[in-house]
Amino acid sequence: MWSRFKQIFRRRRGREGSSQTDSTSTDQGPEDETSRFLKQCITQTVLDAPRAVTQDFYMEGLENVFLYVDRAEHGDEYERVAQALIEAIPHHNPMAKAVIALFVETLPTPPVASLKNVSGIITNTISQQRDEQSLVNALMCLALLADNFSGALAENLCSPELISRLETLLMMGERPLIVLKALTAVEMLARTGANKSALQEHGTPAIVFALEQRYQSGGVGGGDEGDGDGVGADGADGGNADNGDGGGDDKTHSGDCDGAREATRATSIDDDQQGMSTASPAPAVARTAATPVHSTGGRGLLNVLLKAQLAFCTSWLLDNVLPCSRRPIAVRAVPEGMNVMLDAHDATKFLKLSPDGVEIRSDVNSFESVRATCCATSGKCWYYEVTLFTAGIMQIGWAVDGCQYQTEEGRGIGDDEYSLAVDGSRQLVWFNQAPAHTNIKWRPGDVLGCYLDLVHHRAWFSVNGQRTRVLRLPPHLRDRVYPAASLMIDQHVAFNFGDRPYKFRPVDEDVYDLNQIGVLTEQQRRIIPRLVLLNQIQQELNDDDDLDEDNTCSICFVRPIEVVHEPCGHRAFCLICSLHTNDNAGIGGR
Repeated sequence: MWSRFKQIFRRRRGREGSSQTDSTSTDQGPEDETSRFLKQCITQTVLDAPRAVTQDFYMEGLENVFLYVDRAEHGDEYERVAQALIEAIPHHNPMAKAVIALFVETLPTPPVASLKNVSGIITNTISQQRDEQSLVNALMCLALLADNFSGALAENLCSPELISRLETLLMMGERPLIVLKALTAVEMLARTGANKSALQEHGTPAIVFALEQRYQSGGVGGGDEGDGDGVGADGADGGNADNGDGGGDDKTHSGDCDGAREATRATSIDDDQQGMSTASPAPAVARTAATPVHSTGGRGLLNVLLKAQLAFCTSWLLDNVLPCSRRPIAVRAVPEGMNVMLDAHDATKFLKLSPDGVEIRSDVNSFESVRATCCATSGKCWYYEVTLFTAGIMQIGWAVDGCQYQTEEGRGIGDDEYSLAVDGSRQLVWFNQAPAHTNIKWRPGDVLGCYLDLVHHRAWFSVNGQRTRVLRLPPHLRDRVYPAASLMIDQHVAFNFGDRPYKFRPVDEDVYDLNQIGVLTEQQRRIIPRLVLLNQIQQELNDDDDLDEDNTCSICFVRPIEVVHEPCGHRAFCLICSLHTNDNAGIGGR
């Protein structure tokens, strides 16, 4: 989505160059006038974004900010834009983080001094904590900058003072939204080696471990909890997790969240000894569908959803990016009775999967996609549900083997002739390579239903039981159709393929569950964390002193060369690395 926009935008600016009029120039006006101008442009970009990504890709506000950066002479234009983003973006808007990412990725690469100054602006915003909007926006800017400018540039963002401020936010148990944004910022910083070492030396992993224990051990429900106190770095829960404005609603749903913890069997690998251990933290939360947020009063369930996201994100961070020496890295088996999950081997690179394989999240600015391990076959009617923890841009539906994922181009499920999907954020149904307006709009906590009739060749979607119009399936979408989804940045959902009761099962249709026919191999039942995979590769390297270097894969340097690429005849990769090198490979690309 944004990649195509950036290409068009850069071509347009290359043609127009300095021929732009002076009507939007701020020149050397007062600082407050410049700031006001930038904020107006950024606000307009947020408002224009939903239309722009489906129509002409033109956003006047963004164009004007670039014009300002081109003509600025003070050398602080990057800092001013960053300050305006922090102050102007309406953080509850579903497009907020995507728009910040658009500015970060499209503006010229800043000099090192500017990045250090921006880090100082973010640090000051965190320390002042003036309002939630500025604080959330500052954390989103930090995460996106760290993700976009990895390596040496990202090191300039991470100061000891910033780490201390982030740790303070992580211990603010009464504000789960702030904790979640701070956790994402920590993750993105930790993807750079020097920053990861600095975070570990500062003790950040222990604080994340304490958060995991808190949100995995019963703090998610929180119906009888008071106003939150912090989480101690020693791993003890410093208080209660609820923020005090929706305890009754939280209590209603704590049973759903708690039930998910009891379903998963676990073994673990200690990240220091790399040996097997029977101890492991509780599995990710929220496999069961939540009640729609608007039917329970709103704020209480929003907090439950945020805390469930924190439970997921803390475990994922410790298992995949920032290990804690006091905590084993868990390799958990999918529960018996669950016969369908999302296919980890088919998922795009940056999509996060829960250990039980039915909960996914994206925190990067690309369209991350995945399909299920089992497909719907002809002659029956099929149905599955998705609980929405967030309500931003996602395309969820069905796809067949010809569907291709193109993450950087913003192409996902529904964007080609081999798939169909619904996006309740923009109120669009994506079908036959074109979007069409739909009457349904989703909100956090809603339950999406996906119905597929392979008898009469039709399909529809629903949100909390409210259906879209019926879609007529073309011939190539009438057999072997997989549940599939694409998520933009900051989105989080959980699937139900029928191993537990549906919330809105169609009463007028005789539907089959994919869980009735699915079969998972023992290998599929375990999603291996990245740190465990890295440990295994390192162990193989250490054990194989006699490795034939002339016949070894030039990517992993572990497995032998197994693939010849046609028509070029290139021969340098093992089978696994050869498959992984095709980032755009979709359902049919393996």
